[in-house]
Amino acid sequence: MADPTGRILTIPQAVIFDFEGTLVDFQWRLAEAEAEATEVLVRLQMLEPGEKLSYAEMMNRVLSEDENPVQPAGLALLSEIYDRYDAEALGRWRIRPGALEALEQLKARGLKTGLVSNVGRAVLDAALERVGLISWLDETVSRNEAGRLKPDPAGIIMVCERLHCSLNGVLYVGDSLDDIRAAKEAGVPVAVIQGGQDRLPEIDQADPSWIIKELAELTALLDNGRKLDF
Repeated sequence: MADPTGRILTIPQAVIFDFEGTLVDFQWRLAEAEAEATEVLVRLQMLEPGEKLSYAEMMNRVLSEDENPVQPAGLALLSEIYDRYDAEALGRWRIRPGALEALEQLKARGLKTGLVSNVGRAVLDAALERVGLISWLDETVSRNEAGRLKPDPAGIIMVCERLHCSLNGVLYVGDSLDDIRAAKEAGVPVAVIQGGQDRLPEIDQADPSWIIKELAELTALLDNGRKLDF
């Protein structure tokens, strides 16, 4: 299956997934979390009044300012906010149609599977157990281990290292603009599933390798692929 530039996918060693919006539906109360985080960082003078950053960009800014004397307070407060919104979404997440079947098919083909998520470790493990996916993933990286949130590529690179896969042997599957940016920064092709965090027009403009409607399309993508050049 060719992407919009005419490139074709090699059958990879591993497929790495995002979690919320990709394997489960999107339930995080994003606007509310960003409003709380913005208020905290403005109060700590780590953000200018009126400055607009996403929740991930705010956390990455705090993480990068390790010489700032208020950084520990900012990190603790943002972590508390994000952990709280993770926990609040836990009871509402529902597995997306075809997610389990897609993982089963990938494992049947001998492919490794991984996950990188901006969700924190405690809730991520609970959620994967709750929806019955944890045993189908060889490696998972949460925001706690990655050190920086997507759109930073650190989490994708970490999962690849843990899976002992080269970056040119991986397909990343996500649902958001941050997923696209992270995959491109890591240098891996990205398939974006519709109906997650971001809308189709914005996703299309960001130029992912592929846009799919259902996770079941991954099998056809792999079957029809040969080589993807960067």
